[in-house]
Amino acid sequence: MENKGYPKVLYHYASMEKGTSILKHKNIRLSDITKSNDVKEMSIFFPDLFDEMLKNYDEHNGFSYKFEYKGKGNRQAFGLFVNELKKKIEKEFEDGSIATFALCLSEEGDLLSQWRGYADDGKGICLGLNVEEILKFVGISSVSGFSLEKVEYLSKEQIDEWVKNVANQMLGIVEIILGAIEEGNIQYYSAKEFDEDIFNTIYYNILSEVEESIKFKTEGFKEEKEWRFFIKNSLNKDDIKGKKITSIGTLGEGARRKTSKYVADNVEFNIKENDMVPFVSLKFEKFHNNLINQVICGPNNKIREKDLELFLRKYGYRNCKGRKTNITYIVR
Repeated sequence: MENKGYPKVLYHYASMEKGTSILKHKNIRLSDITKSNDVKEMSIFFPDLFDEMLKNYDEHNGFSYKFEYKGKGNRQAFGLFVNELKKKIEKEFEDGSIATFALCLSEEGDLLSQWRGYADDGKGICLGLNVEEILKFVGISSVSGFSLEKVEYLSKEQIDEWVKNVANQMLGIVEIILGAIEEGNIQYYSAKEFDEDIFNTIYYNILSEVEESIKFKTEGFKEEKEWRFFIKNSLNKDDIKGKKITSIGTLGEGARRKTSKYVADNVEFNIKENDMVPFVSLKFEKFHNNLINQVICGPNNKIREKDLELFLRKYGYRNCKGRKTNITYIVR
């Protein structure tokens, strides 16, 4: 895959236990991104989107055609419709149905905020990953849907603008469907059939936007200079259980089915004191021999230089350089 402006190395900060486990067992973990330290992961645009849809409806005095939903008409019907969408999507975030598996990386390999936030307050290590190897895997992977993307940090104004655009888009879709019904291009045999179809249409279009949000964070995280290596569709965990497969987002039904099977076959769990985090492992053998080319020890890490060299030789890292951080941050 052609390298279009990617850095040569991206860095993953980890605790001592997790970082050395990656090196020893030669695998990286793509974890459920909704379990990260940002509570707005994949929900950065909610619940404002639903409020904006109602505001848009009111500002335009409804649709050009009559809108009925579950026995209600026009504004009352649309209010019920939006409220049900909101409840369903909020519930799916709350119960963990919606997720994407990702490995979080940074352009910076020696950043104090990263040491403190992601490497056990500087006691951990930072692994430098060869970006060319990741891109090769993305390009030739037998499983569709892997991607490496730079995170875009959005201001409140940018988020508000996105919300307005998506709300306009959702109402535009409803308007098109109502017009097609009026002109006889679409026919429903019952009100229930229409209710289910219009709901699912807007629901899956909203989930498509949820998928895109994996690449966005609020500007308060800007210092992290983050990139993400992730499975490129919003996986509904019901898909993984085989209950249903949908064609939302950038992958069609066949590709989503293949990706969901891959996750089902490879999902594991990191058990914490009061939680569990699903993750998907990728063995280094799926890459080439030079995926990890740097190991940086944190400011509160006590590994001695020769011990680290011995460890790297023991596990076959001939072209991997180890060093101590340049940051003088000590926890007393």
